[in-house]
Amino acid sequence: MGTIQNQYKEAMRRIKRFSIFFILIPIAFTLSCSNTNDKLKEGFWKHAGGFYIGDIIDFKNKSIQIKNDTIFKNDTAIARIEKLETRWLAGDKVLHIKAIPSEKSARYVEK
Repeated sequence: MGTIQNQYKEAMRRIKRFSIFFILIPIAFTLSCSNTNDKLKEGFWKHAGGFYIGDIIDFKNKSIQIKNDTIFKNDTAIARIEKLETRWLAGDKVLHIKAIPSEKSARYVEK
């Protein structure tokens, strides 16, 4: 009789661990996928290589806007956002973009 109780207790512990795992994963995913456009507006971006929009991109500037994954300058689409990379060891973020007419790549580092 004692072994059945032990098996039951062990099964309940596993269910609790499993439940906690499935509760924490969506929370972590939601936090990590916060709005990228808001992250881009937190600082300014310095040119680090590739095609050139300017030395600095400041998304708080009214002449540069973001709509979905596209960067507009004076209402003209100039680039598409490929990814926003967080470099934990370097302690910075790198914005990877592609020019819309030429498909040339560029990198801008958050400052």
